[in-house]
Amino acid sequence: MKTLFTNLLLCIFIFSTSLFGQPQGVQKMMVEKPKNPGAAFLSSFVVPGAGQMYNGDVGLGLGLFLGEVAIFGFATNMNRIIEFEDWKKAKRIRTGCYAAGGVLYLVSIIQAPIKSKKLNQEKGFSFKKDKKLEFYANHQDGKWLPGLTLTF
Repeated sequence: MKTLFTNLLLCIFIFSTSLFGQPQGVQKMMVEKPKNPGAAFLSSFVVPGAGQMYNGDVGLGLGLFLGEVAIFGFATNMNRIIEFEDWKKAKRIRTGCYAAGGVLYLVSIIQAPIKSKKLNQEKGFSFKKDKKLEFYANHQDGKWLPGLTLTF
């Protein structure tokens, strides 16, 4: 537990120095790029809150991540923290913690791509609407005929 806490503090220190460690008088040129909703979804799927950090909401992303760690950490180590005489009560509390963690995880996954689409619309970025993915299956008369076409 001490090593987990030490590693967490080290990560926060490294992250804060990389954010605020810029020398005075030096200005960074910020280039606006469109946010990819798929990348936001995938990063939040792998690590809760990472999609929010990708979109620029670092505080929300850290809050979601630390909330997940706290909820699942408490649920997993609950018997070491609190003494329960009734195992059914402990089971209900653990199930409630897992449900709350699952809801928080779903919020993280759903919110990230929606926010990136909203940011793209606010900044005027647009994407092509007609993207096609075609699989050619049949070969007749020297031509490949599309067997399956997906438009998204």
